[in-house]
Amino acid sequence: MAQADGTGTIILHPGTGCQSRIFDNRTGQIFEADGPCLTATPRDVNGVPVPMGTVKTINSISKSFKE
Repeated sequence: MAQADGTGTIILHPGTGCQSRIFDNRTGQIFEADGPCLTATPRDVNGVPVPMGTVKTINSISKSFKE
């Protein structure tokens, strides 16, 4: 998930646990995230995962050409 401050969240699901990292786009560094690992994926009324970040932007641009 991209944040306004130029960072993104990376969620890892190795084995039985969940780990969260923060990626800083400005420096290229990856840090351990503080707090709980957020695993819930936002879904629309039909249960389809809602696009986030870049995918959301690309979908919006694509829809503008179809209308």
